[in-house]
Amino acid sequence: MKRVVIIDDDEIFQFLCSKALENIGCTDEIKQFTNSQRGLDYLTKQLTEESYPTMLMVDINMPLLDGWEIIEGIEKAGSSFIKNCKVFILSSSVDVKDKEKALSYKSVTGFIIKPLSESNLRSIAKEHFGFG
Repeated sequence: MKRVVIIDDDEIFQFLCSKALENIGCTDEIKQFTNSQRGLDYLTKQLTEESYPTMLMVDINMPLLDGWEIIEGIEKAGSSFIKNCKVFILSSSVDVKDKEKALSYKSVTGFIIKPLSESNLRSIAKEHFGFG
């Protein structure tokens, strides 16, 4: 994994997640957005092929746009990066309906329950990217 995009309104979570990704050595670049609309705009309007992320992490509950609206916006825009990107929905919810909804989107790879630990990230990196 080289590029990661995190869209989550919780700056502390973003910081901890970024540090964990760096510690396990699975990223060269991390783009972070606390503003969900800016995150969606980046993914649908500003990406070039050279800046395509290999992993996208999107929180469900955020102001402006929620995670579902972001995924729907990406899919509606037909964003070509999504073909080679692993998309994970983040949530503190343990509701099975949220996980089922997340996995009903064709572009979503998995559902991650917060808090996210370095060992969880290491497992994800190993399972989906072959290292960790």
